[in-house]
Amino acid sequence: FTSSQAVPYNLNLPTDILDMETDQLDDYMAAGCGDSNVYIYRLDQSQDSNKLQHMATLKGHTAPIIAVRWLSLKHGRVLVSADSNGQIFMHREQQQAFVKLSSIDLHQNITDMAVTDSTLVVSTLESIQFFNISQLQLNLKDCQVVDIKLAISICACEFKQKLQVLVGTFDCKVLLLQDRQIQNLKFVKQFQKPVRSVQLQQDLMSEQLMCCILADNLVIGRLEGQQIAIQKEYEVDRGVKSRFNVTGRVVGVVNEDGITKLVDV
Repeated sequence: FTSSQAVPYNLNLPTDILDMETDQLDDYMAAGCGDSNVYIYRLDQSQDSNKLQHMATLKGHTAPIIAVRWLSLKHGRVLVSADSNGQIFMHREQQQAFVKLSSIDLHQNITDMAVTDSTLVVSTLESIQFFNISQLQLNLKDCQVVDIKLAISICACEFKQKLQVLVGTFDCKVLLLQDRQIQNLKFVKQFQKPVRSVQLQQDLMSEQLMCCILADNLVIGRLEGQQIAIQKEYEVDRGVKSRFNVTGRVVGVVNEDGITKLVDV
């Protein structure tokens, strides 16, 4: 990425951001940090301003935050956060404050997390786990486990009435899991480096699945069966950490020096 492509938000952001995500309207940004806190900001994207307004700090986690995910706005503004020790919290905005709805503790090291309207998907190095969250509650008893090893990045979406989960692994593979069934696991692509981040979303114009993958480079393309039709590829320097998120054409990049940039590709 070149500096001319980056739009920096430099309003006293934490220096240890491990994950970030904007909501569906690009109004709010959540940043999960190494100090075990989640910071929520409102984005001002007017033509004459590039500011972040701090809205809330969510405390209670006991380890670095490795994933923050917004649910769709049909639930109101709801945020799910996970830390590396296995704690998962769900908060909802109520009267301009964020109130905790529920929590669970997996007692396992979580590597990533994904959400759809009704499903929470959690990856560890030993398995991928599915939870029903249609009622905005987390329950350890309501868990389905699929035996997929070495998953370090995941993304999920509903596509043609099926749950699709894109999986990036430590041993440099991209896999596609459909309908939570191990027999529906497909190999998609081999890279040379661990797949640090994957993103999967439906293109409403073409009714196809689009994907972004961060491994050797940042790859943006279209998922066609078990193949990726690459549309764009960007060289990414070593400073980019393990997560980016896509909202439309915007990719958020977290750098090792703590500088956060929202990059329009």
